[in-house]
Amino acid sequence: MTIFRVFMKLFSRSWKVLLIYLLIFVGAGTMMASSNARTMEESFQDRRVTAVVVDHDGSQLSKALRDYLVDTQNLVDLKTEDPRRLNDYVRAQLADYVVIIPQGFGEDPDKDKPQYISAGTSAAAALMTGKLNTFLADVKAYEAAGLSRQAAARKAVQALEKAAGAKVEMLSSANTVSRGYHYYLFNFAAYGVLMMLCEAIGMTMAGLRGEEVSRRINISSYSFSRRNMETVLAILAAALLILVPFFIVCAAAGRGYSDTDKLGYYMLNLFLIMFPGIGLGYLISSISINGSLVSILSNSVVLAMCFISGVITPMEFLSPATRRLASFAPLYWFVKGNELIDRSPAAQILGSEFLTSAGMQLLFAVILVAAGMIVSRVRERA
Repeated sequence: MTIFRVFMKLFSRSWKVLLIYLLIFVGAGTMMASSNARTMEESFQDRRVTAVVVDHDGSQLSKALRDYLVDTQNLVDLKTEDPRRLNDYVRAQLADYVVIIPQGFGEDPDKDKPQYISAGTSAAAALMTGKLNTFLADVKAYEAAGLSRQAAARKAVQALEKAAGAKVEMLSSANTVSRGYHYYLFNFAAYGVLMMLCEAIGMTMAGLRGEEVSRRINISSYSFSRRNMETVLAILAAALLILVPFFIVCAAAGRGYSDTDKLGYYMLNLFLIMFPGIGLGYLISSISINGSLVSILSNSVVLAMCFISGVITPMEFLSPATRRLASFAPLYWFVKGNELIDRSPAAQILGSEFLTSAGMQLLFAVILVAAGMIVSRVRERA
């Protein structure tokens, strides 16, 4: 097993580079996954917003409305009552919501209605208009029931404060672009795995193809088939050593999330993308034995695939032309597999669609290895 040991010795020299990519995934990958997965869920949750109240009326009703906002929201003073400037401040995210109460509001709230300004980027801010309209409708209803304006306003505030404790839960996200935590985590893991495979296998194979090492191998008693067999075993062993830490990190980071029951399928999909990664690393090492060029090619190719395949920019935001181009990259089919796992119940994942994405990843692995062998043969004959 001389070739195997030589390969693993050369592979061990790249541990610092591999550790950097693993730490990038542990830090940035888990944070991005947590942030992205929480966005859709939190967008429908009620929360305190930063609000501004401009009261031109000064009536009991406008004071009750302001008191309600003081108790339930975060009120700020932007030192202006100009609607245009307030609108600009909202767009600049200095406030989430502005309420402008006109004069005469306390006498006839149906005629002199408040003016609302919201950026529209926060569901909680969008809900504010509904809350305030409900407040005014409740005041009107309590007055019709015989209460005074002051008592009616107090009752309306109490009703809204009770409603504020309601909790919203997403029962289904099938018709949205919301994704689970593991979807984002494994998408980013694919970037780390591909980069590490390309760097490690590319540099290690480049070392084996170095003039001194190559001459020693050629004059040895090893047959061609035995050399290739040990090289293949060494590449697979190195790839699995790279993959295992990602499995451990993903399993540890994903505990407690709702899609944990699909973890095994995500791991299977990541295992499949390992083979195109091996093929890509082998092809890059066939093109050049220069370590710097191997690193440049690895970064260029993998990052380009990430941008067009839905890893960095979600696939639903990519143009049809970009998606057609991405279908000629193995990472596109990995992301397609992740999307299927994310949107499907665990019992329905394994089917024709998943097998198609898996088969395409393996097909790209074969194509990349074959291309690497052709390039190597051409370089040897040149």
